[in-house]
Amino acid sequence: MTRPVIVVGAGVAGLSAAVAMARAGQPVVVVTKAEPPGINTFHAQGGIAAALWPDTAAEHAADTLRVARGLGHPAAVAVLTESAPAAVAELMAGGVLTDESNGVDRAQEAGHSRPRVLHAKDGFTGRAVWHYLARVAKADERIRWITDQVVALCGSDSAITGVYLASRETIAGRGVVLASGGYAGLYPWSTNPDTATGDGLWLAYQVGAQLADLEFVQFHPTVLKEAGRPPLLLTEALRGAGAWLVDEDEQRILADHPWGELAPRDEVAKAVWRTARAYLTAAHLGPGIRKAFPALAEALAERGWDLARDRLPVRPAAHFAMGGIVTDLWGATGVPGLWAVGEVAASGVHGANRLASNSLLEGRVFGLRVAEAVLGAEGPSSDKCGLAFAPPDPAFWIPTSVARQTLDQALGVIRTQTTLEDAQNYPWHAMGHLSDWLTGLMLEAAVKRQESRGAHCRDDYPATDDRWRGHLVHQKGHPLKLVPIGK
Repeated sequence: MTRPVIVVGAGVAGLSAAVAMARAGQPVVVVTKAEPPGINTFHAQGGIAAALWPDTAAEHAADTLRVARGLGHPAAVAVLTESAPAAVAELMAGGVLTDESNGVDRAQEAGHSRPRVLHAKDGFTGRAVWHYLARVAKADERIRWITDQVVALCGSDSAITGVYLASRETIAGRGVVLASGGYAGLYPWSTNPDTATGDGLWLAYQVGAQLADLEFVQFHPTVLKEAGRPPLLLTEALRGAGAWLVDEDEQRILADHPWGELAPRDEVAKAVWRTARAYLTAAHLGPGIRKAFPALAEALAERGWDLARDRLPVRPAAHFAMGGIVTDLWGATGVPGLWAVGEVAASGVHGANRLASNSLLEGRVFGLRVAEAVLGAEGPSSDKCGLAFAPPDPAFWIPTSVARQTLDQALGVIRTQTTLEDAQNYPWHAMGHLSDWLTGLMLEAAVKRQESRGAHCRDDYPATDDRWRGHLVHQKGHPLKLVPIGK
């Protein structure tokens, strides 16, 4: 019997890989520690960027690299943008995504030079994509679906071959694909579910994989600001449709920016952060805006807001982690038998700042590529699946209040030397919690990077410095190092 591939995570990246492998006849076990709404893909209101005619992959790549602030890898970006049309074809054929051929125009979002973003009909694209892929996966008898948490990797002397679960079950196979998402859910004010805690980074780090760019966390600039209520993301497509960001005097915050409200996300987040009271308004667009964004209009109405009438108070919130497990263009981590894909990976496409609507695309494109790579890889020579490291205590996975507070105060939209260095005095690596371990690594990188670039903004080093044009890389047993671009 063919041994299964274990996919850890059930978002767009994990399910794209799992479905592709199963269609090729490969048994797959999908392990997810949460079902919706605990899966980040489910929350993505943005769309999927794809250069469909007359747009070109080269234009999409140019926008992606410009927004990446010098840290994007041209080869990875070329893979992303050139693969985009084929990667979205099934989703379009299945009615998940729409374009002008079936009555809905492609949208323009922040950082894009032209409209190229495809959305679901109700605007909640991630949810629609997830339902489609999950339905396909659960209907395939070659895919086994387990809701549990992976607490350790296991393997033979030469390769990772499986996972060990919180329920104390070992799942052995021919390799592991980590698609477990990012770590922005550790922040107290975040668009992510609280399950996005960086588990996959820790699992990979324990077996020698490299982590890069942990200081780069993107903040979504327009999240509804309400005391005592969960954050509600106000999609960037609203600004693409003409909504404005204004201050308390109804003056446009980005009036002097050549791109206005469609400036790259890092610039918009900083502008909103520096405004004492910032609002998003679509009142000048008329009541038709409700029909253009029906699901969001309904969600706002449930909270007592009218999308077509009210100034909506907004603030930035942690949204996407550019940092992750270093991979090649096929998701390989450098650890035999272990691949990574999606937000958990640092694939080279986002650099210091992600282009809007490239994240669902990354999960889809590289999920399909990882499937191809795993199918073409030689399986392990041994059936052995011994623990690669000891599973931690259950409390290890629970985020601590000190980590959340530090992320909010020291690793927010704008960072300061004093706050960063004060935070470093805490014994992060001795506290026995995932959130503390990861916060410590993020602080180390943020203190080391003495410049402002993309999502990393320091008021004591406001300029971008080419001496820091590279990736800060963590690896177990090694000091933090800067790897220049191209090395």
